[in-house]
This record gives sequence, structure tokens and C-alpha cells, in this order.
Amino acid sequence: MTKIVDSKVHKLKVPTKPKITAYPHKVIYFADPMFCLDIQTVEEEYTQMIAPELANFDIEFLNIKSTTDSMVLDEFCDVFFFDYGGMSLGNSLLESFTRYVLRFALDFPNRYYVMVSRFTELAMKEALEDFGKDKPYNIFLTIESFCKVFKQLEKGKV
Repeated sequence: MTKIVDSKVHKLKVPTKPKITAYPHKVIYFADPMFCLDIQTVEEEYTQMIAPELANFDIEFLNIKSTTDSMVLDEFCDVFFFDYGGMSLGNSLLESFTRYVLRFALDFPNRYYVMVSRFTELAMKEALEDFGKDKPYNIFLTIESFCKVFKQLEKGKV
């Protein structure tokens, strides 16, 4: 961008946003099939709903599996995004999957488990109350709380 002042050309400094750091962690995005807005696939939902929130903290993951298949609960990953809020009415799927996630978080303390929606967050809080447990340090009730901790932990590894 240039600015002409007294017939001289001066370069204006335009602030630039820091480059987003791309992390090689294996990520699973497990969501219900009740997509929001005009979204047609679970991959689109991750790209339009989750990735922008991560980008606000300069985080991008390179190895992402997005699925509605519950068999993914048995797969290895570094970060597990859980969004089953759309299926919370009229059945017990959200509660069941929330309990699975809680059990896995306790069994695999080196993995991060992130609740994506408000309904999923509330279901996790309820599961913690039902089991009389404190929230494990590797469960995050919001993407924002995960991002803050993740950035701090990854900064320490560099």
C-alpha cells in the first residue's frame, strides 16, 4: 500500500496477522449427523465451525478425521473434538457417548478431549456429577479453554 505525500511515495506499514501454526497432531472430530446451517457433511462442519475458532488462536491441525461413526471412539488420536449436541433430544446417545469420552479421558490422560457445543458441555458436566468426579485436566468444556492450554503446552515443547 502506498501513500503520496508532497509528490513523494512513502510505504505504509500494514500490520500483519501472525502466521497460523500448523500442528501434526492426529485429530478426530466426532459429531452427530444433525448438521447446522447449510452444512452437508461432517468435514464441512469442521471446516466452517471448528477450524475458524482454532484459527483465532493461530492453531491449525493437519491430520483431521471428521466422522459421525461412533467406532471412532476406539481410535487413537491426540485431540478429540466431541459435538453431539444436535442429538440430545429424544434419545440417550449424547449421554452414552459423553460417558465413553469421560472414561477414555481418564484412561488416556495424554489425549485432549474438547466439548464443542453448549449441549455437549452440559452433558459432560452432568456425567461428571453422576460419577462424582472432578473434571480431568485433559477434558475441555470449550474450544477456547482448550486453545489457551494447548498453546501454552506446545510453546513449552519448542
